[in-house]
Amino acid sequence: MSSYNPDVKYRCDIIRGKAQKEMDDLLPLYADITHSLAPLEAVAFTDQFDEMLAQKLKVAKKTISNQRSEMGRLFALYFEQDGIMYESEICKYLIKSGDQPAFFKNICLNFQFPNGTQKKETITERIKAGIRFKPYHFILSLLNIAKNAGLTLEKREIEYYALSSLEVLRGGVSPETVLEHIVKDRSKGIIKELTATSFSKEPKEHSYIFQHYTELFNYLELANLVSQDRKCLYLNTKEQRIIDVFISELNDVQELEGLDKNGNATEITRNLWAQHYGSLSHGEDILTTSTNAIVRVETESLPQEEQNDIINANQIGSEGEQYVLRKEKERVKAIRPIWENRVKYLGNIRGLGYDILSVDTNEDCTKALNRMIEVKSTKRVTLPNFSNDWYETFEITAKEWESAEQFKDHYYIYRVYITPMGFYIYVIDNPFLQYEEGKLTVYPIKYQVDITKKNIERIYDE
Repeated sequence: MSSYNPDVKYRCDIIRGKAQKEMDDLLPLYADITHSLAPLEAVAFTDQFDEMLAQKLKVAKKTISNQRSEMGRLFALYFEQDGIMYESEICKYLIKSGDQPAFFKNICLNFQFPNGTQKKETITERIKAGIRFKPYHFILSLLNIAKNAGLTLEKREIEYYALSSLEVLRGGVSPETVLEHIVKDRSKGIIKELTATSFSKEPKEHSYIFQHYTELFNYLELANLVSQDRKCLYLNTKEQRIIDVFISELNDVQELEGLDKNGNATEITRNLWAQHYGSLSHGEDILTTSTNAIVRVETESLPQEEQNDIINANQIGSEGEQYVLRKEKERVKAIRPIWENRVKYLGNIRGLGYDILSVDTNEDCTKALNRMIEVKSTKRVTLPNFSNDWYETFEITAKEWESAEQFKDHYYIYRVYITPMGFYIYVIDNPFLQYEEGKLTVYPIKYQVDITKKNIERIYDE
């Protein structure tokens, strides 16, 4: 066994974010505002971002600035270049896919110590301390080795032996060696965990010691890569393909750019890091969260129809559309079985403006009327918190909005949340009427440009 000594401590913290559920709730809002503003001159971007965020969260603008700055750096939704704020690649991907776990996977894949999310002085101090560490990669590697050995690791063990060990943070100790020490101490009945004086002689508050470790674990859970209880951390083996990517890149720590001649971090260092942090680390097929990976209820306990939804979801549209189609057939069949065949999937017909044609009825259920359903799906690890300040956003096409205006009270938007607890549908009735009544907001974010020959001034041809 190596001479590794886990008792030599070093504290590598991260920016403190919101509570886990709140981060999952706020992410679509931040992405939506970024997507609607960027690219934009940096000062105007921050001012308009704060104004829009304050309006949507119903809080004073002056209280928003710190939140926007911290969450912006945490989420890597935008970066500054030559005085202009640009939307990051991962923000564009999130807007397009609605796959929130994939977003957090990318964040975890790109993260390392040292990084450019914090103050320049903190970055410099970590560089000069020799820190070279990918925390998420190390945690997943350690959990994978433990799993193969038939062991379950406690969070306090990961905190003590890995995340707070100076030797580990310097990249000099392998996950195998860490596990060896944990097993050795377990065999001797030795329990090691962080205390109020682990990082200084003066006792520190509990949050100072543990908050950033809690957030590291929460990010991995938001990425759908682990689950946790109060005591232990568990690998989600349904995500083994991307977990193997983390393991293979454990030692690929990026050298920070933009340092001055003395090796100190500069504002250029932070800006270059933000651009890297928000880049797509791998192809979308690697990042994508399958329904099978995120739904953690035992499939054997589900009805056969729901098992088929999970296994064969892509045969007809998206997973959400497949689920809504079956639920609508069940709803209509319960009203009048002969009407069930009227429920049809039409999502593959371009320009129609809705995904499913279902059935509405009159009051005495004697007449079948059309119900047009547009399905908007998203994947997330937590359920949305429908408090008074809850906010959600998604995109619809011009044709979908035209259909909402045309069909009015026969048009519905079904918002589908695909979560570890299963599928959840929230129905928005007559969205156009709600827009007219000021209950929801709709605004254009794309423009169509039509040109003719007279618009062309010159042609370049190689």
